[in-house]
Amino acid sequence: MTKVQTTYTLSRKLTDEDSANLTRVHSVYGIFAARPQPSLEELWMEYDASRLTPLDLTAALRSHGLPIVAPV
Repeated sequence: MTKVQTTYTLSRKLTDEDSANLTRVHSVYGIFAARPQPSLEELWMEYDASRLTPLDLTAALRSHGLPIVAPV
């Protein structure tokens, strides 16, 4: 297991509707944590790099409806 931490910039601030999507992201195998930053304009992630590539992680976040732009 290789734990990696990264922060994503969001295209807009997270809303209450995004909180359900953020909760569902935790069901993706290899994702350990997803925490919005206090500004709600960034998302801090911790994941297992032996299970997910950065592209896999980005795709998973987008497929869950999160407004991901790019890693910081």
